[in-house]
Amino acid sequence: MFTKTGLGELGQITEEIAVHCSIAPGPIKLLNGVEGANGGFGREHIESHTSRMKQLEGMGYADVVSYIYFVVSNFTHLAVQEDGRLVIVRQDGQLFHHVICQWDEELCNWSVTTALPKHNMRKLEIIWSI
Repeated sequence: MFTKTGLGELGQITEEIAVHCSIAPGPIKLLNGVEGANGGFGREHIESHTSRMKQLEGMGYADVVSYIYFVVSNFTHLAVQEDGRLVIVRQDGQLFHHVICQWDEELCNWSVTTALPKHNMRKLEIIWSI
């Protein structure tokens, strides 16, 4: 997916951050993805949650790409989930915007699984902060 200005890489895990966190460096991308009976990933998965889309629209985001770009282009925290997925967080006022990614070996990038705004960062193992 691309931003309205044509950006395909919505953010970046820099070499410096990657070394500090022992994770792979690389671009963060939102793929079209799929939504299935047992979950999914990417744009299709996020857009399939109507209530989440209404929430994002109510916050002023025109689409999923705009929201993902807002979070990953200027994140404030990184965390890891128990399953090894990376949680990219941008704190903005009282909200903590979460984008969950996993490393794609074939494409050599961080692929967005899902995204959502939260009121906290509970139960996250923080590995990096500004």
